[in-house]
Amino acid sequence: MSGEMAFMTGGTKTDPECGDVYRVSPKMSANGDKHGSNGRLSGVVEISKRAVHTLTRTTHPDKGARTLESAKNDAIGLTKDGYWTDVNQRPVPRSALADEALCRYLGRLPEDEARALGSFWATTLMLGRKNF
Repeated sequence: MSGEMAFMTGGTKTDPECGDVYRVSPKMSANGDKHGSNGRLSGVVEISKRAVHTLTRTTHPDKGARTLESAKNDAIGLTKDGYWTDVNQRPVPRSALADEALCRYLGRLPEDEARALGSFWATTLMLGRKNF
């Protein structure tokens, strides 16, 4: 098992788990997205009855953003090394997870990165940075 824990499945996944990665449409953001019509890579960090809260991934984090390094992972569409960041968080209605045009499921992060993302989120909450 040389780090090949995640499998590219694509499509939809309506029973999300922390560490799942979706490509989320800019239509899911109240204030749009500087990437235009391209979907944003988003990792699930919190699950409630009606929504999932996600953190976005970028190759160029904003100054002042807290970041967590994220290695390239072609199996789930992470084509470059990048960073999970606490800026541009995305709450996503669970109903949107059934619509591939809004939330395309890409796969699950390797366990070590999924755990690190969960810890990063716990610190984000502790620092009062939810909904940045």
